[in-house]
Amino acid sequence: MIRIRSLEVFDEPLLPHFLAIAAHEEEVETVLTNPALAIYVSDWGRDGDCAVVAENDETSAIVGMAWARFWTPDHQGFGWINELTPEMAVAVEPEFQGRGIGTRLIEALKCRLRAVSLTVRWDARHQKWVPTSQPVEIEQPEMRMPTQQLALNVRDGSPSVQLYERLGFQKVAGSERQNRTGGVSFNMLARLQEGN
Repeated sequence: MIRIRSLEVFDEPLLPHFLAIAAHEEEVETVLTNPALAIYVSDWGRDGDCAVVAENDETSAIVGMAWARFWTPDHQGFGWINELTPEMAVAVEPEFQGRGIGTRLIEALKCRLRAVSLTVRWDARHQKWVPTSQPVEIEQPEMRMPTQQLALNVRDGSPSVQLYERLGFQKVAGSERQNRTGGVSFNMLARLQEGN
């Protein structure tokens, strides 16, 4: 039996392993030495970081993980949309793929992210809400804003696209770009809050 639960501190050392699976890399060292990949797991525990794991009840082994991070204009992943939209990564051990675990992980992550909110303030110059960690010219009152949407980046032609579409993700027009392997990847976006 596979149980989905929140990532605990003792699970955090597994983040690079699952990042390697998500990035289609055989070695964890490869993702940790590539700055464009390592940012997905480095300094885990920042404001807004959210993750769930799939645990095999019989062995207590973690067989899958889905996680999301918020980015800034100066520090962003491949699925960057804006400062208020976290990007998701998901991976399931190859021998457990095709059993619906990825679906369950993504659904659980989306559910948890609906409860995550960032402290934001209005940036009058740029006419948008920004996290309080970013400077603004004129200090504005702060407020908590719930997470509205979730992004991801996927390789064109990946069978995962159908899964993501079934779970409410839509391709972001114009987001296609050459990925680190020379192929094409694009962003997808799902709404988390009703009415958006």
